[in-house]
Amino acid sequence: RSTLSSSSAASDVYKRQEFGELKVQLGANISKAENLVTDLNPGIDGGDSDRVFLGNGAILGEGYRPGAYWGFLSDGIFNDAAELAAAPDHSLMGSDVGDVKFIDLDGDGDIDLDDRTDIGVDVPEITYGFNVFASYQNFDLAAIFQGIGTTSFQGTFELFKPDAGGYATANLWADNWTPANPNASLPRVWAGQGASPSAVSYTHLRAHETLRYLVFRLLHEKKKLGVGGGGGGGGWG
Repeated sequence: RSTLSSSSAASDVYKRQEFGELKVQLGANISKAENLVTDLNPGIDGGDSDRVFLGNGAILGEGYRPGAYWGFLSDGIFNDAAELAAAPDHSLMGSDVGDVKFIDLDGDGDIDLDDRTDIGVDVPEITYGFNVFASYQNFDLAAIFQGIGTTSFQGTFELFKPDAGGYATANLWADNWTPANPNASLPRVWAGQGASPSAVSYTHLRAHETLRYLVFRLLHEKKKLGVGGGGGGGGWG
């Protein structure tokens, strides 16, 4: 079997205050959970090499977060031939001016498969929420907020190919690298059916954060709802 190590922390804050007929209650919470693969079952495919490749570009690897996207860290885009020549050897990647500049993690002077690492996960490590409840005379208000920290998702063809089988991805690739647009968010546009020399890198992951909120406004008049009436089961009948 494979094993994980997990650590977590959580915190809650609660406050209630009255200002005459106005009553306010505030609450907040945050939690963080971290998981690491500590040991892989050598009996599963890839387990003997401490790494199992998953179908979505992610891995199960010892010392890494479960389901981590496995790719190259990047350090900008090559703006000219001099930058490309001065960088670690990108020959394996087929890189050219306008492509992503990869980081040589193992320091051997070449960009190769050994330079890949954990570049993101699609499971949030941080979750949080806060709420506000208020009442004034016959009026009640409740607002509930729920959110997650940063997660990553890896696009499919739309992030690897500007023309993804005829799908319209023009808006995504509008800010592509050109000599006149050196500060672009995406590398140069290329032609052909193969993936970009810039894949798979941190540049081709997209961060995702979510904050959802629910607001309930409850307006009631106690006499009409039968609240606070004398005797018996009264209530909300």
